[in-house]
Amino acid sequence: MKRLLTVVTALLMLGILSLPAFAGDTLDDVKKRGVLVVGVKDSTPPFGSMDNRSGEIVGYDVDIAKAVASKLGVRLEVKPVTSQDRIPQLLDGNIDIIAATMTITADRSKLIDFSSIYFRTTQRFLAKKGSVRSLKDLVGKKIATAKGSTAERNLAVAIPGAKIVTYGDYDQAARALYQGKVAALATDEVILAGLLAKSRSRNKYEIPDIGISEELYGLGVRKGNRDFLDRVNWALADLGASGEGRKIFMKWFPAGKVVSSGALSPTPALKPSPKASAEASGKSYPADGVVFRRTATTARFLVMSVNGSFVTGADVSVFDPQGHYICGGTVKSIYEDEVYVDVEKSDAVEVGFVVAMNVAKGEASALVKKRQTIIGSLKAESKKESEEREAENKKAFEADEKLRRGEQKEFERSKFQQESQPDWYYYRRY
Repeated sequence: MKRLLTVVTALLMLGILSLPAFAGDTLDDVKKRGVLVVGVKDSTPPFGSMDNRSGEIVGYDVDIAKAVASKLGVRLEVKPVTSQDRIPQLLDGNIDIIAATMTITADRSKLIDFSSIYFRTTQRFLAKKGSVRSLKDLVGKKIATAKGSTAERNLAVAIPGAKIVTYGDYDQAARALYQGKVAALATDEVILAGLLAKSRSRNKYEIPDIGISEELYGLGVRKGNRDFLDRVNWALADLGASGEGRKIFMKWFPAGKVVSSGALSPTPALKPSPKASAEASGKSYPADGVVFRRTATTARFLVMSVNGSFVTGADVSVFDPQGHYICGGTVKSIYEDEVYVDVEKSDAVEVGFVVAMNVAKGEASALVKKRQTIIGSLKAESKKESEEREAENKKAFEADEKLRRGEQKEFERSKFQQESQPDWYYYRRY
């Protein structure tokens, strides 16, 4: 089996050995309290998981956060977050940084700022040895992945003819592969390596050198904190230059290879997500989010999940920023913290409206009140985008108008010249 291509990104020195004191943003608050509060996952080993012996969250992301805090001269405090609530937790001021296997995307960058890349991985496949040599081998085949993962979306793009089968977690998806129910399992390579390492049938399976996407992880900070972000990037650069980042990587990903099962430490017990618990018990729990933007489909909106876990196919209610009921809708699809919802009255729904599942209408006002920070951020970003788009359209219109006037002027000049020429010249040329 080829060695893992997952690597710690080579962090470049910023060209400075020391930084001046910064002021006016999150860094001041962190320095005053002497604590850097970082949101990490507690059920995604080896990045973050509960240690059964100490009862603390440990992992690669935790150690990276600890190193950054040390370079800022403060102590670290970690708080558990999920894919659904990590951005809201940051925007609400509950944490200072997100260090939770978060891929840098254009949509997320509209809400928060990202640090330099601190981890790079590729989404690949786990399959029987020799069964997958190219993407063509998986066309029309069943491919497993976890519900709500980015792999679900990437598979649909990379292999349009594939039949994607989703499971509650990767262990379930792996069992389906080993039982012959699917042809392959797709997700981040480092996760596949962990699944393969603990499998009794690992000699029969492999991770082919075929990727469908590159996942680049970054630390997330609130917008408007340029000095704080610069200091975080400096800390990451110093980790790369000093070799400390390499040591942290080697601790959690020894030699960048799959180690034998005998060398693995006991796998920490995974904490079930609210969504998994709901599906297992047959119950449906409340969830809410905020409308982020419209999509190309007229009645479909992208909703940023804020609390709880939405369920595909579930009915939802839409409320305006004052808590008034607007219309109903249905969850069409879910990709991590991105929820796509079809609404009944598309013209009445706007960016910043709250979308709720299993929340009574009478509770809407209280719910909306809790989301004012996020609603404000989304509205501000939407207004900024609208103004930028309007400015671009105006600029394009003025350029087209200038071109049109130039062409008209040239046409009139040419026409004058043609009419002023003798007949013999005009006919000879044209």
